[in-house]
Amino acid sequence: MKRTFVFTLALVVSLTLFFAADYTSCTFAAEKDAEAEKAVLVKNLKKLPDDIKKEVADVVSPLDKAGPLVGIGIRFGPSRVADGKQVPVVVEVIKGKPAEKVGMLKGDKILAVNGKPFTTADAFIAEIRGDGKAGRVVTFEVDRNGTKMTMAAATAVLRSDKTAEAKKMREVVEKESVAHVAAVKNATDAIVKGLEDGSLSVKVFDGTNSTNPLLQAYDKVMTDYDSWAVSKSKEIDKLLAVE
Repeated sequence: MKRTFVFTLALVVSLTLFFAADYTSCTFAAEKDAEAEKAVLVKNLKKLPDDIKKEVADVVSPLDKAGPLVGIGIRFGPSRVADGKQVPVVVEVIKGKPAEKVGMLKGDKILAVNGKPFTTADAFIAEIRGDGKAGRVVTFEVDRNGTKMTMAAATAVLRSDKTAEAKKMREVVEKESVAHVAAVKNATDAIVKGLEDGSLSVKVFDGTNSTNPLLQAYDKVMTDYDSWAVSKSKEIDKLLAVE
């Protein structure tokens, strides 16, 4: 009887130690994962202000091409023809512009410009605009639902020179962006400080801490920035739109 009790006790102790060791191992792994997650979060938060600066640079980049815009008045995207080559396809014909006047239609695939086939947007645009002067006659080989045809259109000024206006807009956007970047940095710095000193958990971003004041502050500055960036993009698009 005594031998059985000793054996049973030894078994219980062994199992207890086994499960304790397994629990400790799992806990250590979980803590290690949490630390790794925190490190990634801190890294991303610290670089967010610089990411915002890059986004602002992207927002104002179209202003680099604010000079007179010459063309025939189409918007295009990529398409594929039967032989597998990618060619431009007309997605919009702007009313009152040369392309509409010569009968170009939405869906037309442009196989060649001035006898040259193109597979990149930049080369296609450059061939149409030429030296940038209006009145240059450009010929197009077009595939319309399997029927090939040739069209010729003279380029026209689609938008007057907006260089001066673009310069002023860039200055305004860049000046306003400084406040947004500073607000984002203040919000992210506060969260990083909490994560690093242990007063905040990575769970602050798991969606269950909507009342956390630091998270609320972060959400507000990011929402304000996003709204501002969208509005500025629309203003720039309007400035550079075809007239």
